Amino acid sequence: MAGVTPYAGMDYGGLVRRLVVAYKDSGRADLAEPLGRTLAVVVEHIVDRSDAAGGRPTELVPVPSSRVSVRRRGRDPVADLACAAARLLRRRGRDVRVVRRLGHRRSVRDQAGLSAAERAANLHGALRAGSVAPAQLRLADGRPVVRLVVDDVLTTGATADEAARVLLVAGWRLHGVATVAATRRHHQPLATNG
Repeated sequence: MAGVTPYAGMDYGGLVRRLVVAYKDSGRADLAEPLGRTLAVVVEHIVDRSDAAGGRPTELVPVPSSRVSVRRRGRDPVADLACAAARLLRRRGRDVRVVRRLGHRRSVRDQAGLSAAERAANLHGALRAGSVAPAQLRLADGRPVVRLVVDDVLTTGATADEAARVLLVAGWRLHGVATVAATRRHHQPLATNG
């Protein structure tokens, strides 16, 4: 995955799948907080593994929903999950913020029902990221930022891979991909990811 390790909090199946689908497609915005708690655990795990010195600030970079999806849903579910996780982590004393560094360069098809190869082709070149100035990679005191791509579900990995690829090409340093859930056939959940 573009040299960036993905982490997930739960298997995407059964109740978890029903909750995510209800959150994204049935207007259940109230599920952002409980799903955001799972995402916060994943973020903490990655940060703790990446930040041996402790105290580095963290940027959550949500994978953007398409304009069509945002209009249809009335919100951007992944950005909302990232915000819920960041709020919880800030209450725990962590320096976390959500930064929207990704946008769409062109329209994409709905990913549901597409194979892994079709998803990858659908997304290739669809995202954009601004180039990075060297000063943006570190704080004024010289400490680097822990930066994570955030998505709701990792199915084939095509979306997270394209997001990571685009950010890396633009010069951003990444420490991982954090998701609420992942399909077992492609990725192990955090509980078994080490």
